Amino acid sequence: FQRQTPKTKPFPTHSHSSHSVIPMPDIGTSPCPPTTSRDPKNTRVGVIGVIQRGSQFLAIRRGAQVRKPGKICFPGGTLIAGEKESETVVRELREELGVQVRPITRIHRSETAWGTQLFWWSCQLESRPTFTLHPVEVAEIRWATLEELLAHPDLLESNHSFLERFRGGDLIPDGPSLGD
Repeated sequence: FQRQTPKTKPFPTHSHSSHSVIPMPDIGTSPCPPTTSRDPKNTRVGVIGVIQRGSQFLAIRRGAQVRKPGKICFPGGTLIAGEKESETVVRELREELGVQVRPITRIHRSETAWGTQLFWWSCQLESRPTFTLHPVEVAEIRWATLEELLAHPDLLESNHSFLERFRGGDLIPDGPSLGD
């Protein structure tokens, strides 16, 4: 990961298709695999924003004062009670990166080893963003290929599993989301 100066330098303009929806296989109506059944009142829920620009993904290095400091991952955060998943991903990317995104669809769901339910959303950056990183939550950002992310020693484990499924073509839109 190399430090970028996101506060002042916008990313180049790309056509609509260069950073839009993650390509999905033809899946018919197969649902996403179910997550482990837990008491929903005691389950923490996170929503992750997956943004692509060509063959690259937008990734962050987590800040020093948050859980899993220094780890490389996709941006996102905790779903607040009463909030829709799509609202969470918009809010979290605005808070962490200072950008506006348009949520496209939920593409994956998983559960961490510590019981957090994760909902992965394909998102599209609105216009030509200028990134403004949250100084506590995000140390840096980078556009990286799937292979670069998988090879990085600091990649958060839940992100590794997601990228392996992406590489294998196993990601599918999985129907209605929480609150949507």
